Amino acid sequence: RASASGWLICVFGCGGDRDKAKRSLMGEIAGRLSDLAVITSDNPRTESPSAIIDQILVGIKKSMDRRFTPTQAGQDGLKGYVIEPDRRKAISLAVKVSRENDAILIAGKGNEPYQIIGDKTIAFDDRKEAQNALSALHLQSPACKTKFDSQERSGNLKPPNQNLMPWRTTEILEAIGGKLFCGSPDRFFTGVSIDSRNISAENLFIAIQGDVHDGHSFIGGVIEKGITGFVVDQKKTNMLPVSEIQDAGMVCITVDDPRRALGDLAAFHRKRTRVSIVAVTGSNGKTSTRKMTSAVVSRRFCTLSTQGNLNNDIGLPLTLLNLRREHQWAVVELGMNRPGEIERLAEICLPDVGLITNIGPVHLEGLGSVDAVLKAKGELLTKIKPDGTAVLNADDPRLLTLADTASINVLLFGLSKNAKIRAESPRQHREGLIFNLVLPDETVSVRLQSPAMFMVSNALAAAAVGYLLGLSADEIKDGLETFEPVPGRMNIHKTHKEIHIIDDTYNANPGSMQAAIDTLAALKGENRGFLIIGDMLELGEHAAPMHRMIGSVAAGSNIAGLYVTGNYADDVAAGALEGRLDSKNVFKGTREEILKAITKKLDAGDWVLVKGSRGMAMETVVEGLLTWAGSQ
Repeated sequence: RASASGWLICVFGCGGDRDKAKRSLMGEIAGRLSDLAVITSDNPRTESPSAIIDQILVGIKKSMDRRFTPTQAGQDGLKGYVIEPDRRKAISLAVKVSRENDAILIAGKGNEPYQIIGDKTIAFDDRKEAQNALSALHLQSPACKTKFDSQERSGNLKPPNQNLMPWRTTEILEAIGGKLFCGSPDRFFTGVSIDSRNISAENLFIAIQGDVHDGHSFIGGVIEKGITGFVVDQKKTNMLPVSEIQDAGMVCITVDDPRRALGDLAAFHRKRTRVSIVAVTGSNGKTSTRKMTSAVVSRRFCTLSTQGNLNNDIGLPLTLLNLRREHQWAVVELGMNRPGEIERLAEICLPDVGLITNIGPVHLEGLGSVDAVLKAKGELLTKIKPDGTAVLNADDPRLLTLADTASINVLLFGLSKNAKIRAESPRQHREGLIFNLVLPDETVSVRLQSPAMFMVSNALAAAAVGYLLGLSADEIKDGLETFEPVPGRMNIHKTHKEIHIIDDTYNANPGSMQAAIDTLAALKGENRGFLIIGDMLELGEHAAPMHRMIGSVAAGSNIAGLYVTGNYADDVAAGALEGRLDSKNVFKGTREEILKAITKKLDAGDWVLVKGSRGMAMETVVEGLLTWAGSQ
C-alpha cells in the first residue's frame, strides 16, 4: 500500500483444500487496503471455485460495499471489488484498468507455474500472464495512451482486446491458401498463437515445426484448453485426434507449410489494418535504432513496435498479428543470416519506410562476403511501396551505392555533409552523449542516455524517420531522449567497489566489437581498462582472421588486460600479441576461470567491458562480476 502513489489493485484468490477460516480474513484485508480488489481463483483443487469466492466475499463486504462487473471496473474512479473466476482474465482485467502510477499486486497462488483444478494440473504462471497482459495493451506509444485517455474522458473506454479484428475461417483460408479439413467456414477466432503454453480459448492455433519442438505434438493439450481451431501441416494430419475434433465441430485447416502460413496470415492482416510500416534492418544497431524510431514515431502516432528480438519469419508475423484498429504506425525489425530472408520478411510487412543502419561483416557463414551482406540487406528496397522511402546511412559507402540505384525516394542521415539529417558537435557528457540534431529547417540539442558514440548514428536514423513523418524537432528530441539502451547493449553498472562494468553482451560481430572497444577506451580515460570477450559467431571461414583482427584492435586501445574465451580465443590472443600487448596481460580460459582471474586484479576506478555473441552467454560473466563487486 505504501508503495502505490496511485491506486492499488489487488488480484487474489484462496487455495482449495486448505484452511477455510482465513478466506474471509484475507478478503477483509484486501478490501481495506486496496482500491480495487479483483477476486479470482487460486488452486481450487477439489473444491468449487465459486464456493471459495463466496467465503472471500464475507470479508470483502466488511470493508468494501461496491461491486462492479468486469466491464465497469475502474471506469468511474470509484473503489470497489470485482469477481472474475478465470485467473488469466482477472490478471488481464487488472492491467487494462490500471493507470499511470498505479500498483498491481497479484497474490494468493504463490510462484508455482501451474494451477490445480480438480485432478488436473494446468500450466499457469502469474508472471507470464502479467507480461502477456502488458504486451497486449501496447500502451508504449504516448499517442495510443492519449487515445485511450480521450475515450475514458468521453465515457467510451473499450478494453484494447475489443479492438482486435476477428478472423472468419473463410478469411483465414483466403490469406494462407489452405484447405478446410473439417469445421464450419463461418466460425470466428480472435487472435493467433503458436505457443500451446500461453493460449486463449478464442485463439487460432498454428502448429509450427520449430528447431526443438513440433507444434503438432501439443494439439491434444490445446484442445483441453478449449481451442477450437488449428492450422496444421497436411502431411501430419495423422497426428491429430481426428474423430474428436470432427465430433466437436472444431475447425482444422491444412497447408503445405504452417510456418509460411503464419507469415501469409500476418501479411493479410497488415493489409486489412491499413497501418503504415517502418522496417529496420542493418548489420549493427538495428535493435537500438528500432527502439529509438519507435520512441520518436510514438510521440505523435499510435505505434506498435517489435518486442524483444522477434525479427525472423516467426517473430515478425507474431508482431504484426498484434496490430489493432487504433494503431497508425508499426516499427518492426528485420533480421537475417542467409539470402532471401529480408525479401520474405519485407514481403510480409510491405514497408512504407525501409531503414538500413549500415553494412558490415556479419553472418558471413551463411552469406560469404560483405558484398553479399549488402545484396541481402538491399532486398528490403525491392519491397518498399512505390511511393515509400528508403532511409540510408550516408556515412556507409556501400549504402550510398544502393542510394544511387534505388528506384524509390531516398533520405540520407549521418555525419557527412551530403546527409539531409545530420549531427554536429557530438561529445560525451558524463555517461551519455550530447549532439546538435540538424534538420533541413531546424536544429535542436539532443542528450542521449548512452555513452557509445555509435549511438549518434542510430539516433540520426530514428530522427530521419521522424522528419519524414512530419514530426517537429522538439517531438523528435523528446522521443530520442526517452530512449533507454537495450539490456546488454552498453549498459554501465557502477559497483560498490567503485568499478565500472560495461555490459554489451546482447550480441557481437566485428563491427560492434570494434565500436565497443572504442567506447571502453573513451570512457576509461586515464583509468585502467579491461576487456573480456567471447567468440563472434556465424563468421564461417572468416572467423579466425576476424578474431585475430579484434585482438589487434584490443592491443591498440591501451587496455590493462585482455581476457578471452571460446573456440577462437587463441586467434584473439595471437592478434593481441602481434599488436604488442604484453603476454602477461593476456588470459585465456573458461568464463569461470576468467572471473576468478580478473577479480584478483580489479581495483577502484577500473573499467571492464564484457562482450560476445549471444550463444556465448557472456552475461553470466557480468552477473558474476556484479555479485563480486556489488552493484549499486
